[in-house]
Amino acid sequence: MSNKEQGNNAFRAKDFEGAIKHYSACMEEEGIIDAHAILGNRAAAYQNLSKFAEAQADADTIIEMKPDWAKGHIRRGQALHQLGNLDEAIKSFEKGCDIEPNNAGFEQSLSACVGDKMRLQNPGMGPGGATRLDMSGMGGRGPTAPAGGDSNPMSAANLQRMKTLPKFAGMFADPAFANGYEMVIQNPQMLMQMMQSDPRYNAIFQELTGIDMGKMQEEQARSKD
Repeated sequence: MSNKEQGNNAFRAKDFEGAIKHYSACMEEEGIIDAHAILGNRAAAYQNLSKFAEAQADADTIIEMKPDWAKGHIRRGQALHQLGNLDEAIKSFEKGCDIEPNNAGFEQSLSACVGDKMRLQNPGMGPGGATRLDMSGMGGRGPTAPAGGDSNPMSAANLQRMKTLPKFAGMFADPAFANGYEMVIQNPQMLMQMMQSDPRYNAIFQELTGIDMGKMQEEQARSKD
């Protein structure tokens, strides 16, 4: 049985130290044609042992070897995320998503990292949403203070002001939407959740923050073309 196969078996058995040993031995062999994939597996093993610096080092080597392999960028993002370098992690996740725009797992990794950065920058934000947003430094997407409102885009006053804007009149004419929005005013953390089920809330979010979350995947898909 080859070192690669033994490493894979050890990984499946959650013997990550053993997996690293076999993957490392495999890297010493001559004529390796999939060294990037082996390093990707070793980086994942390091990640499972919380050896994030080692995982990042392997990911950096992968990217040098094969910069068009999406998983290398994702491995780097995962390591940087755990090391607390969220800005660079987001860049790595975005690069991986650009290469494979339809990979749901990659998108989830990016979203989790963006969420952690939002919570770090905004202590009032809970796991399901936000009471105050500051997304400056996130891929060039930054907030714009709502005209005529206070500096907190998610304040009750700013949320109420959305109901007075003519461009949203059609949305609020829908009783179901209007009732749901009243719940958002009472609990602003619900806005991010509502955006997942009703794209009309994305328009509200964009008006409040200057950020169109719904276009993130479209931008990544266009960069792939």
